[in-house]
Amino acid sequence: MVKVTRRNFLKAGIAAGAVGLGAAGYKYAPEILSERNRSNKPNIVFVTLDTTRYDRMGFNGYGRDTTPNLDKYAENGVVFHRNYSQAPYTPFSTASFLTSQYPPDMGFDYMWSSVPSSALTIAEMLKTRGYATHGATSTKILDATHGFSRGFDSFSSPELTLPFLGTVRIGEKTVDTLIANLEKQPREDKPHFFWLHLYDPHGVYLPHKGFTDRFKTNGNFDDKDMKVWSLFALDNKKLRSAYDLDYYSVGHGENILTEKEVVDANDQYDGEILYADHQTERLLNYLSERELFDLNRDLLVVNADHGELMGEHLYCTSHHGSYQEVKHTPLLFAGAGLSKGKTIYNLTENVDILPTILEIVDSNSNKEFDSIEAKYRSLIWRGRNLLRLIGGDISESKEVVFTDLVDGTGYSLNTKDFSITSRRLASDKPHKDLERIAGYFPQGAIKFSDFDLEKGINLMWTLKWPGLNFEDSPDVFTKVSVSKVGDDDSEFLLFNSEVPYKGNSFKFFCPQIMGEDKWNETAPYALRWKVQIVSRKNGNDDVLFDSKEDGNLEFRLEPTENFSKLFDLNNDPKEDNNLWDNPSYSGRISELDKKIDLILAKRMHRKGKASDINDEDRATLKALGYL
Repeated sequence: MVKVTRRNFLKAGIAAGAVGLGAAGYKYAPEILSERNRSNKPNIVFVTLDTTRYDRMGFNGYGRDTTPNLDKYAENGVVFHRNYSQAPYTPFSTASFLTSQYPPDMGFDYMWSSVPSSALTIAEMLKTRGYATHGATSTKILDATHGFSRGFDSFSSPELTLPFLGTVRIGEKTVDTLIANLEKQPREDKPHFFWLHLYDPHGVYLPHKGFTDRFKTNGNFDDKDMKVWSLFALDNKKLRSAYDLDYYSVGHGENILTEKEVVDANDQYDGEILYADHQTERLLNYLSERELFDLNRDLLVVNADHGELMGEHLYCTSHHGSYQEVKHTPLLFAGAGLSKGKTIYNLTENVDILPTILEIVDSNSNKEFDSIEAKYRSLIWRGRNLLRLIGGDISESKEVVFTDLVDGTGYSLNTKDFSITSRRLASDKPHKDLERIAGYFPQGAIKFSDFDLEKGINLMWTLKWPGLNFEDSPDVFTKVSVSKVGDDDSEFLLFNSEVPYKGNSFKFFCPQIMGEDKWNETAPYALRWKVQIVSRKNGNDDVLFDSKEDGNLEFRLEPTENFSKLFDLNNDPKEDNNLWDNPSYSGRISELDKKIDLILAKRMHRKGKASDINDEDRATLKALGYL
């Protein structure tokens, strides 16, 4: 093995002396790349569509004209028809494909986790290769604070202004900002990398004239409840976020959509994809006018962080879990000399994007070093370079693709024939204070069948702490929070709300556990229920009762028979028939479960440590710019 040190890495002449790359020097040394003309490296435009399903893209065969602009690029590029996301939520999935790491590799636990410094992003790697880098995202959770700006010369994300909606911005504003930031940069004779993230297909759907009103499904639809859950409520045709606590605290929260409401939501969703397609073309037209994008020379990559359930499996406008509608996502490569009009039906993953882009970028580099470097790429990337697959080498095909459900207990694999979701109980620790709800749930666990599905989570709960008895008053309020509790007693807030005090019975709405699938996501954990009764008669929160003084209530949810799942995709493509308890499939389940365990055993950057890499390889990886 050739040993490369950081000290030598910084010397322009290392490659000639140590590796035999000739007088041109080490191919990733910044001082060497900066002298190269950009013509031998393509500009790269990478567009990420939030919450966008594979089957809603025109170039994937959808009947509606949702992607007229992207369809043209697909005709001149490569479309991957069996591509999968690595997580059903934006920060986890995005961090995964920007680093070619699986979410467990980075120690992600819950929302708002940050990209660890031990995992380099594609922007950092391209910058090392001499690229000018520019990025703009449409949601606050993909911001500099959480590591998503690393490696970018210019970067923009929304400023936090209001809960939920204040954390996002429409695509037009994001494209405008990316263009404005680019205008401020000096023109440089170097290749450029642009990353654009568009949030619009994610609810709450905002009106864009000519787009969200473009599609209209005609017909007579049942206006009675369908028992289809939504993270949003339709109020006068407007989807309201489940986190709009002012709305729900005044008695709303009927998040069970009718057939008509589901149809309307689908029409709006398709319109938002059309809007995102339009904004993508706006950016590409601008770059073309500035001679920064030419499909004959440059590279366009389009993907999605995850998909969306739009009425399937009793959910609408929700993207939890591991159904095909959520994890099966579009992937398009076009330009830079790639094949035109090619379709790939082998399994691929979003983590394959980074290795493929870098292989295209490095294609003109000296090959003598590649065999040495290939070893290290395999150590720190989960993805594979797709160029060989594009070229017809099916030996590069994957047998399984991985999705982390990011709730700490669930993992999913897809093969070409099966989809498995394996859930594991997070803890066997005893749950405290179960006797406090013994009057309602004698086993100390709430069963899914205990809930009234017509009313969802809006049930009457009666507080039974000793001495809890106050007079109704417009100045007295009940404040409630429910959190998941980890093994280390850490809490992750699921729900908090405040309602006028109406005696010791009250309603509460917890969207994170509505419906069977969300229920099972939460079931492995203890739930901690905190209650305060406060008076505001004097203008302050005078606490009349605080449950922590008498012991916060803890309870758990009992998993249902669909806690884990196995689907035969050939005979059951809609994933309606769970085979997990079918003894004929026990061998298949065991085989796939072992593959999950092997993936989890190789957690490469857990808590900032590449645990499976020895010291000598670690030093070389750092010198190469991978760690």
